[in-house]
Amino acid sequence: MAAANSRQVAGDNALAAAQATLPYTAWREYSLTSWVAAGGNQQGGLYQTVAAYVRSFQPGMGATMLLLGKSSRGKTGLAVAGMLDLASRFALPCAFISASDLIDDYLQNWQQAKLYQRWQRAHIVVLDDLGMQRNFKGFDAAGFFSSLLTAPSVAHKDQRVPKSLIITSNRLINPDSGEPSLMEQFGDLGERIIERLFERSGAGNYLVELPDDTAEENLRLGRRA
Repeated sequence: MAAANSRQVAGDNALAAAQATLPYTAWREYSLTSWVAAGGNQQGGLYQTVAAYVRSFQPGMGATMLLLGKSSRGKTGLAVAGMLDLASRFALPCAFISASDLIDDYLQNWQQAKLYQRWQRAHIVVLDDLGMQRNFKGFDAAGFFSSLLTAPSVAHKDQRVPKSLIITSNRLINPDSGEPSLMEQFGDLGERIIERLFERSGAGNYLVELPDDTAEENLRLGRRA
C-alpha cells in the first residue's frame, strides 16, 4: 500500500510539473479521456496515433511522434493530452515547449535559458509548431534544431537515455499544395532532420499527416475525466 501511495504521489507531482509548463490554464485538464468525452473521433488517424503511442510507451524508449497538419486540427490538444497522461502514469519529467519560444529564449541568454534547460531535463517533450519558428537574423535555426533532434537524450540514473518527443507542425513532409514542406523549412539540413525523426517514429508508425477535411477541426477538449 505504501509503495502504491508513493507511486501515486510521484505521478501527481510529475503531472503538476508538466501542467506548469503549459501556456494556458485550460490545457491542464486535457487527457485522452476528455478528448473522447468532448466528441473526438476515436477512429481518426490523429487519435489512433496518439493513443497507440501512449499505450505502448516505455520509459527510455526514445520514440518520436509526429503530428502534422494545418492549424485548428486538434494536434496540439492531443499532444498535450498524451503528455499529461504519460506524466501521471510514469512520473517522468515532461514539458511543453514552443519551437519559436525555445529559440527566442536561447538567444536572450543561452547560459540561463529556462526553456532550453527545460528541454535538457525533460524525458518527454511536446515540441509545438516545429517549422513555423520565426527567422532570427544571423542565427542558424536549422543547425540548432538538427543538434536537438537528431539524437536527443536526457540524464537518468547516472547515464544518458533517449528523450521521447511529441512534435506538432503545420507543415507536411509531402504537401500536395505549393506550400513548403517541413523538410524545406530547414534548408540543407532538412533531409537529415526529417530522416532521423522518421526513424525515431518507428519508421512512420507514429506519424500522422492530417488532410484538410479532417473531422477533428476546431474540436475543443473538455475537462479531464
